Amino acid sequence: MAQAAVFLLIFFTVVKWDQAFVHGQSAAWPGPEAFFSEVENSVKLLASSALDNYRSRSDLWSTCNTECSVYSCQPLRLKAENSQCLVLTERMNDTCQLSRTDDLGCSNVTFSKGSYIRLPAQVEVATLSCDAQMTICAQRKLDQQAFEQIYVNDNGPFNHIAWSFYGASNGVFRIYPGLEQPAKDCGKFDPRKRPWYKAVTGVSKQVVVLLDTGGPMANTLSLAEGSSSTVLTAARNIIIEFLDTVNKDDTISVYTFNNSGVTIIDQTVTVVNGTELQSLEASLRVTTTNSIAAKANLTAALESVLLHGGFEQSTSLVESLKVIIVITVGDLADGVNIELAPSIIQAASTNQVRTFIYRLNASVPQEDASNLADLQSVACSIGGTYNEIPLDTFRSDPLSTLGSFITYVAALRFDLDARRPLWVPSFDSFSAVGEVMAVVYPVFDGNFLIGVAAIDLLTDAVEQAWPGDITKLRKAADTKHSPGEPLNCTLSTVQKPVACSDDGPRRGLCLDPSLEFVDSRKTYAERTCCDSRCDTGGLNLLAIILMVVGAVLFLFIAAVCLYRCCRRRSPRPRDENTVQSVTTPSATPLVHVNATPPPAPRRGPFDISG
Repeated sequence: MAQAAVFLLIFFTVVKWDQAFVHGQSAAWPGPEAFFSEVENSVKLLASSALDNYRSRSDLWSTCNTECSVYSCQPLRLKAENSQCLVLTERMNDTCQLSRTDDLGCSNVTFSKGSYIRLPAQVEVATLSCDAQMTICAQRKLDQQAFEQIYVNDNGPFNHIAWSFYGASNGVFRIYPGLEQPAKDCGKFDPRKRPWYKAVTGVSKQVVVLLDTGGPMANTLSLAEGSSSTVLTAARNIIIEFLDTVNKDDTISVYTFNNSGVTIIDQTVTVVNGTELQSLEASLRVTTTNSIAAKANLTAALESVLLHGGFEQSTSLVESLKVIIVITVGDLADGVNIELAPSIIQAASTNQVRTFIYRLNASVPQEDASNLADLQSVACSIGGTYNEIPLDTFRSDPLSTLGSFITYVAALRFDLDARRPLWVPSFDSFSAVGEVMAVVYPVFDGNFLIGVAAIDLLTDAVEQAWPGDITKLRKAADTKHSPGEPLNCTLSTVQKPVACSDDGPRRGLCLDPSLEFVDSRKTYAERTCCDSRCDTGGLNLLAIILMVVGAVLFLFIAAVCLYRCCRRRSPRPRDENTVQSVTTPSATPLVHVNATPPPAPRRGPFDISG
């Protein structure tokens, strides 16, 4: 019986171990409320740590040469002390596809014990901006401050959390645990365009973009490595990037304005799944400046939008946030001092329109600076805000140009949800783990959104553990209707950058060839598979059971042999009065078979197999 009990104990331990996917041990399953609360506290811990690091970024930059972060698109030779071989299940099969006709995936994949960095497609690693370098250096501390703690502190079902991550407002993305990305996925990831990040700006809104196409927008910009572009090209890129960040039910209109009037590009679009924006994007790409090179008239553009039907007034949109985004070079036909008509000012106030004016700086010759319009006064007169964007910002990271708008909408959403973490409905994970729901928390430094912290939960795992409880206990992020508070034109919503001094080449990424990080193996599968078992599907449950059965039988036979051997060698009692049969129930066994179950797997984002 003892041997049978040992076998059953080990058998069920192995079954539970083989089923483990994400979160280490499955010791105690709390109620759903306790688990959901813990996840919310964990994402707030991640956000708080990111804010602390951001505020200490100058000091952390000075120590960046002692530690570096791994770039997920850089093939690395991970050593045993900084990596772990982790078990995957069918849901992760695509993570490590082999170059074979049967497309058999790996079952054991190498993950880093630390976090990895991803960058947006338009960011060149060799010429990272100062802001991006600062973010990489400062947020490397998240591993010890938050990521490891999130997994250690999870007392919920082991297979719920897939990833934890932080997306900065400049597009720098840090994910834990670290996983190298295949070539097909590199250079295609911008966290600000993912559903979990976009959720923090998820308020119902009508956005009208006014794009200056006057003659000065044709001025040439000198870019890196001798290349050149025009101001209009840069402005179009800003709008195209913005279109990838809008939410379902948002209404988007883009107008060009010059001295000939105001013209809508394509048509007004109400977003359903994002494909509706493709025609608008295509039309934007072929938009040109005014053929007669005349300066644009901003006053006429504002009058057209505010007084002649730029915003819909249907019942479903009456409480939506109404926004005007102006992108201009600042050299306008209106002149330097622009005085808007009272009717324009009144219409902006009555309709609670929030206006964001962006001037692309360094876009006109210096001698023409005296001709630039006083756009800050214009913004103040209609309850808006003005931002002057330097060349480095809109050239290297177009989406960051609209930081004040994104910050304003995110703050509005945050207040509407009583500053609690947001629960984002299920969506397809970028990594091959199937559908996930996310718990997100925006990170503000004063009046500026610096990023978003998030944790992915596996949707099917949550629903399997607590069917329907997530919808009962946690309201998912939905569309909010609110006009928001008027903008204070004197309130800065753009964070001043911290100088990186002359130490830029460090960049905080582990890219130095002298460190011998580059893996000599060519294929992604070869680099990420932990061992030779990957190409045969890994060590499955049946094999593990057979091994355990064999071990138990071996222990049983060894115990019986030892028992009999000791019994034969044991001297007979000389006093017959004290003789007691060894077969009686009161006899004490000569050998105890004490089975020790396998050690519990290390707590972590995935179960360790080796």
